Amino acid sequence: MPPGRSAVDVEAFPSELTSGKRFVSWRYEERDGERAKVPYSPNTGKRASATDPSTWATFELTRSYAEVAALEGVMRAFDPEDGLVGTDLDDSLDPTIEAPSVDDLDPWAAEIVRRTDTYTEVSPSGRGVKLWARGTLPGHGRKRGSIEMYQDKRFFTVTGRHLAGTPRTIAYRPDAILAIHRQVFGDAPDPAAITVDRDNPVPALELGDDEVLRLASDSPHNGERFRRLWTGDTSYYAVMGNDGESEADAALCELLAYYGGPDPERLDRLFRRSSLYREKWERTDYRERTIALALRDKTRFYGDGIQPPASGSDGAVGCACECCPHDDGPEVARLRRLALDRDDLVEAQSSIINAQRSELDREREYRAEDRRLR
Repeated sequence: MPPGRSAVDVEAFPSELTSGKRFVSWRYEERDGERAKVPYSPNTGKRASATDPSTWATFELTRSYAEVAALEGVMRAFDPEDGLVGTDLDDSLDPTIEAPSVDDLDPWAAEIVRRTDTYTEVSPSGRGVKLWARGTLPGHGRKRGSIEMYQDKRFFTVTGRHLAGTPRTIAYRPDAILAIHRQVFGDAPDPAAITVDRDNPVPALELGDDEVLRLASDSPHNGERFRRLWTGDTSYYAVMGNDGESEADAALCELLAYYGGPDPERLDRLFRRSSLYREKWERTDYRERTIALALRDKTRFYGDGIQPPASGSDGAVGCACECCPHDDGPEVARLRRLALDRDDLVEAQSSIINAQRSELDREREYRAEDRRLR
């Protein structure tokens, strides 16, 4: 590549891959005797961080900076908010092939590319490919041999050098991503290994099972979605022939975790009471993986940040009803209820954002399918 020219084919990029401020430039540097890609921020000219968004910039600014500063190209940060998963298949392609296609990949890599069926491009070295898809990764397993999978805390180089035989759009592929991840990295860790910090108790864990279900069902923000899932309605998660059952299972477990706390046994117990329960739940690997996903990186639960008062007249820890004899009076109890409602609203808004993203993904899928049929 000539000095000062960024090796990026702008015309080949899906638009969603160039949106937002998620980009940095990079150049090769020697690290421990090896050639490494080192990211630099267009904002400061100093090294960029995959965990510090202040060092990221827009795609156009980053590309211009790479050209002016004679850097090698552009990297994109994984931002958990955009729901993208990246898969890197290194040492899978002959770099001397000028216009490679899926058929030119090593068989193991070609199988992964075909199963994922999403936008794929050739890496800067020409020796591998990178896949971009929408989905979620389990909490374990990121690199094994020539395969890497990320959704946060990393950069991927982007070239726009589209791999022939793959879609030119980023597809919604949660099932394929999970299946490939499991094949490469194995099952999720045993949820029984998840521990609760007793020095920082979670109020939701003090609730009874029926109270958890009541709170979730009566919520003005999450109630409708919970009731649909509880009664077995998976229609909202069905996309392009996918029945949406696995996604609905994960969504219900996530809500149960929020209202009931990080208790894997309770999640299993409550899920079995729902209409989503079916024979597949008896598969240990599927059940434990779904529960682990629901609890992955979850730090906020119902009632967090509200100091529970002494037991009320009915013996319920943290009861905030006005009839219970609290020393701090009904006004403080009312404020506690407002705080609980606000926390519930935050959880609902996060869910709405995720749902809207899924809706946009479905629309893109339908349009892409319509173009293919034409």
